[in-house]
Formats: sequence, structure tokens, C-alpha cells
Amino acid sequence: MSLATKFAGAISPAKTEEAEKRAAAVDGVRRAEKRASEAQQAVARQQAAIDEAKAKQRQGVENGVSDDVFAILDEELVNAERRMRRVQIEAESAGRQLEEARRAQILIANEASRKAMERLTVKFKAAAAAITDDIASFKGHWDQLFDVAERIRTAWPGGIAPYGCLVNIGEITGAVSMELYKQGANPFVGGGQPVRGAPTIVGAKCTDHRLMGEPQKIPSLKQAVDEAMGMLLKQLDPG
Repeated sequence: MSLATKFAGAISPAKTEEAEKRAAAVDGVRRAEKRASEAQQAVARQQAAIDEAKAKQRQGVENGVSDDVFAILDEELVNAERRMRRVQIEAESAGRQLEEARRAQILIANEASRKAMERLTVKFKAAAAAITDDIASFKGHWDQLFDVAERIRTAWPGGIAPYGCLVNIGEITGAVSMELYKQGANPFVGGGQPVRGAPTIVGAKCTDHRLMGEPQKIPSLKQAVDEAMGMLLKQLDPG
């Protein structure tokens, strides 16, 4: 199968139909514009003919032409004005056609825009639904973190768990905020360059000023917890 055939097969019939409608609307406007332009030119030519007929009449009066000649000049003016009425009717009709063609083009463009917006809103709603589910899952794990941390603190000999082992409330919230910053930060790059893409995720915070603006250098939450739990257990080793 050739590349052209594959490409043609990838184009949906709906998109092809939309493209044909847009092309037909553009062609309709062009033809209507041409007709309207030609009608306006005809009006201008006919106005020139009327002006010329009136000038001949004035000249005839000045030259004292006979009644028969003046009657001929008067008939020329009447005929010119009669033709003007016809071309004016044509110009008005062409103008209405042009307005209708432009209106049809706008409707087709609006229809295409609406379909594009419908596709985008579907994606937006899907993303929002996924975030809703993810937040619900996050909340469950969040509760579990604090529940287990409280049990560790309660079971720790003497009742006071050592600081730095990520089992105190402030340590847990700080570590999670750092993970959010690691995965969801979009820091300002400076130099007058605008921040592109989505803003930094809600709740993200870098608690280590040395790593501000460099989320890729922050250890993951999993790594931080592994090290903290290792240190916690090590303190219970004898000797």
C-alpha cells in the first residue's frame, strides 16, 4: 500500500465532508463577490451613460436644436434611466446573494468550530474525571500514611519517634509537597521568558531552597521514605 493510499484511508468521511462544505462555501462567496462587482461596474457605466445623455440635452438646449432632435435626446435619456433601473435591480440582487453566501460561510465555520469544541470538551471532561478519581485514590493513600505514622509513633519505645524519619506530621506533609513539586513543578526560567504549559500543580512546594527551580534533582518520595524507614529501623538495632 502506498503512502498516499494510507494517508487517504486515514482521513475520515466526516472530515472530508466538512472540507467539501467549507470549499463550497468559499467558492460561493467568490462567485457572489464577482457577480456583485460586475453589477456595481454596470451601475457605474450606466450612470456615465445617463450623465452623457443629460450633457447632450444641455448642449442641445444651448445650441437651439429642433424639437425633433431634442425628442431624440430625451428618449436617449429615458432609455438610459430605464436601463439604470434594470442594472440597479441586478446590483441589489447580487448584493443579497453575497450577503447570503457570506452568512452561509459563517454558519459552516461556526458548525466546524462547534464540532472542534465538542471534541475538546470531551477530552477536558475526561481529564477532569481522571483527576477526580486520582484525587480520591490519593486521599486514601494520604490517610494511610498518617494512620501508619501514628501507629509507628505510638509503638516507638518511649513514645517519641526520632525526628528525620518521616513519621511526624510536618515531615510527611513536607515530603509529599516535595514529591508534588518534583512531578508537577513548572518553575519560572527567568530571562524574560514566559512559563509555558500548565502551571505548577496545586500543593507543590520545594522545602529545600537549594533545589528551587530544579525539580529533576529532588529525590523521589519513595526514595526518601525508603531511606527514612531504613534509618528508623537502624536506630532499633542493638549496639
